[in-house]
Amino acid sequence: MIQNLIIYILKNFIIDTEGGVVGLDLEEAAEADPLRDLGDLCAFVLAMRPEFAEDKFGLVNRLSESYWKHSGTTRADELPAAVAGSLEHYAKYRKDGKLLRDRAGRIRRDGLQAGRNFKGK
Repeated sequence: MIQNLIIYILKNFIIDTEGGVVGLDLEEAAEADPLRDLGDLCAFVLAMRPEFAEDKFGLVNRLSESYWKHSGTTRADELPAAVAGSLEHYAKYRKDGKLLRDRAGRIRRDGLQAGRNFKGK
């Protein structure tokens, strides 16, 4: 029996109190481009309240760097478009959709590093 679990909404990862992943919910699993999954994950991190906080861009950077390291590939130049596409998708279902579309446009145009200047703008 697993004790001391913290369940995060973050795409249905189940994390123990020591930070280890102990379970995943794969109900929407499908064969697709892994960059789409990484873009979805990064967009989800950025769009949760507080939206587009600077520390979230740091987390997105760490997530993507770890992904590139462990996958043996790098498509970092394609990641901003994948994140922007996911934000545009989420915008359809959120009350703050205009904000998400705006940030998606900025990320698509200027990349993820430029996003650190979003706060208050």
